[in-house]
Amino acid sequence: MAIALISLNAMAQPNDSQRQRGNHQKQDRAMMNMSPEEMATVKSKKMTLHLDLTEKQQSEVKALILKQAEKRQKQMDNRPKNEDGTFKKPTKEELVSMRNQKLDEQIEMKKSLKSILTKEQYQQFNKDIGQRDGKRRNKQRQHRDQRRN
Repeated sequence: MAIALISLNAMAQPNDSQRQRGNHQKQDRAMMNMSPEEMATVKSKKMTLHLDLTEKQQSEVKALILKQAEKRQKQMDNRPKNEDGTFKKPTKEELVSMRNQKLDEQIEMKKSLKSILTKEQYQQFNKDIGQRDGKRRNKQRQHRDQRRN
């Protein structure tokens, strides 16, 4: 009976990945509640710490991120709503259009960053993006596999 109790208690504890997922969700919600200026400040400071940006680079990156955050905020504010106040689900064509627009913005952001950062900083930035995207794909794959089982 003691073994059963211990094993049930161990299974009830969230594992590390579940705890991390919860922390990331809290951080994501906190970022969503920030103004575009606050978001630009936080992101540019993180990049400054990670890529060792100069003050000039930091201000240019902050301006770039601010422009992007304001555009995203405007898009979120203009999302169509249903009569009950919930957001309307976009059509397939709208989703394709939104995805293409997002990719175009990412391409433009990378071009702008390439002109601001040094060659070494830009390489580190790309390396970090690749690692983050790889982790995201792995998590999505794990989540999809868990839903299937």
